Amino acid sequence: MRFGFTIDGNRNKLTGNMATDNTNDGFLVVGSNNTLTKNAARGGTDGFADGFSIFGANNTLLKNTASDNADDGFDVHTDDNTLRTNVATDNGDGGFAIEGTRNRVQQNQAQDNGGVGIQVFGVSNQIPSNTALGRATPFFFDLEYSNVNCGHNLCEDDKFNNRHLRCID
Repeated sequence: MRFGFTIDGNRNKLTGNMATDNTNDGFLVVGSNNTLTKNAARGGTDGFADGFSIFGANNTLLKNTASDNADDGFDVHTDDNTLRTNVATDNGDGGFAIEGTRNRVQQNQAQDNGGVGIQVFGVSNQIPSNTALGRATPFFFDLEYSNVNCGHNLCEDDKFNNRHLRCID
């Protein structure tokens, strides 16, 4: 398996990098307190290839782009991460898959992904002002738990799957 970038340390800053045509994830982050800004992951070919796969806590992703990856554009598996103003387009599965607590997912855009545009599982996540457009279900928020500040989200054609509709304007 070939990853584009693996960040296995803490407090790193990656800016302006591109990972293309990897057999696995474009950016694999297992460390904590890292900042990724204006990076791009495109064309991950393995069935489980995410553009950005996050396993560490307290990471910040700003203005990154994930496109044409076999799996999710952004896949977060831990707590206390911030994803803001990122774009996921034409990925084979979802745009943003967030599982954890106290993550902040704000002002991101998911468009024409094969699965759910933005899906969130966990408690105390903040999910304001995101946009999901295109082919599949734009949003799925598992709000059986207590997620806060999840309003002002926009979707096209009113196709969404939520347990509570208060997160869609």
